[in-house]
Amino acid sequence: MFHNKIIRDPIHDVIEIADKRVWSLINSAPFQRLRRIKQLGVCSFVFPGAEHTRFSHSLGVYHLSGRLIQVLKEKSQSSAVTRSLKKYGDTIRLAALCHDLGHGPFSHVFEKVLESVNPSVSPSALRHEKWTAKIIREHKVVSHLLNSQGVDANEVVKVIEKKHHIAYVNQIVSSQTDVDRFDYLLRDSTMTGAKYGLFDLEWMLLNLVLEDNIGEGELRLIKWKKGPFLAVDGKRGLSVLEQYLMGRYYMHIHVYFHKTIRSAELLVISILQRAADLMRLGRLKPADQAAWEETDVQSLFNFDHSIEHMSAPRVFEKMVKGEPVDVNEYLALDDVAVNGWIRAWSLGGQDPTLQDLSQRFVKREFFKSWAVPEDFEEYARLKMELEGLIVDIYGDPEYIKYYFLIDDLEARKYNDFFDKDGTPNPHEEILFLDERKNLRLLSSNKNMSINDITGKLAYKITRWCLPQHEKINRLCEKNKLKV
Repeated sequence: MFHNKIIRDPIHDVIEIADKRVWSLINSAPFQRLRRIKQLGVCSFVFPGAEHTRFSHSLGVYHLSGRLIQVLKEKSQSSAVTRSLKKYGDTIRLAALCHDLGHGPFSHVFEKVLESVNPSVSPSALRHEKWTAKIIREHKVVSHLLNSQGVDANEVVKVIEKKHHIAYVNQIVSSQTDVDRFDYLLRDSTMTGAKYGLFDLEWMLLNLVLEDNIGEGELRLIKWKKGPFLAVDGKRGLSVLEQYLMGRYYMHIHVYFHKTIRSAELLVISILQRAADLMRLGRLKPADQAAWEETDVQSLFNFDHSIEHMSAPRVFEKMVKGEPVDVNEYLALDDVAVNGWIRAWSLGGQDPTLQDLSQRFVKREFFKSWAVPEDFEEYARLKMELEGLIVDIYGDPEYIKYYFLIDDLEARKYNDFFDKDGTPNPHEEILFLDERKNLRLLSSNKNMSINDITGKLAYKITRWCLPQHEKINRLCEKNKLKV
């Protein structure tokens, strides 16, 4: 007999696992791997408490999905909605639990690395959601455990990819008011100590509703999936929605986009870019590659037991060279692996540039961030001068891409119905229920202060991250760039 498992959590207090098969899924090797991937990547270099992982976050998202489904059931006055929640509840909860299985080392940073070393491949093909889908479908343990619960693994993938035919099933797991964002905002705020993202979760959950009654003016705009739709109760929930949206906006500005964190992330990308270039040229051979090739990787990741981590960057080398990588190989990649490579490269060996970049990361000697004004008229001229300085200092034009890192950032309070170019994008809209119980687009509510100050809530900044060098510093200061 299975006894319910209780997990104590700093955000939700008690997370209860009442299903043996869910517990088995949590204890599978792919899910346990998330213990070795930090939620915020290199963020702990600035916020020392930010050591939380994708593992704890995924448990939190699973917990919130179950709570929200229960709240929606209790509030439902429609037997059809109640039946729908019962029918798709397990699919939603399991999608919430598994939504981050495909994250690579340092979370989103690894996606940027793959984009950098595979410029010919579409960025969407390299996103963690694609690997999550592959793991769910192709990993024997994961797919078996999902299917054994009467849930089609392919249906779980559809939810994660926002392709399920029922709107709210997608929205609970992946939207601008999803349980994923609810958890990471509260968790990141708590663990970093930066309280910007704290919001009234209980009130938010109580004021989310399922509704299918679309206002006439909105019909052509949001009839993109079969309802019901997840929406905020406009009578009682708009204030907490504003609190949540503003919190997310400020977390981007003050935490996720912190200049030192961004410099550290760009340095990781630069290190792995250099390693990739050397691998393609055959000039970087990992010392332990033979040990990797002699190991039966398939057996390590197909069975549900703990694994001994392997540090060989063979999988990354295959990805760099465009060779196929299966899910079992991909699952060998985590923060421990990449930190191990960087540590080894910092100690010397095959390439002075790779060693220098790696030492900067290990010693926390990141590049200095210089803010470039949006209307900076001398942008091209100064950029060319700085590139010339880097060539003078490091002796090779090729080094510009490793030592002159450009960071273009943008954050908005939320993504409204229209994309930047004005194209309708209903997947991005937040819905609320008006006084007539009609679904409306949030951007159409002119009474919300967050819409009154829309123009002031578009944060954009460009930073140049450059080595700390007397000549470079002097030139940047002379041109009135600020750190």
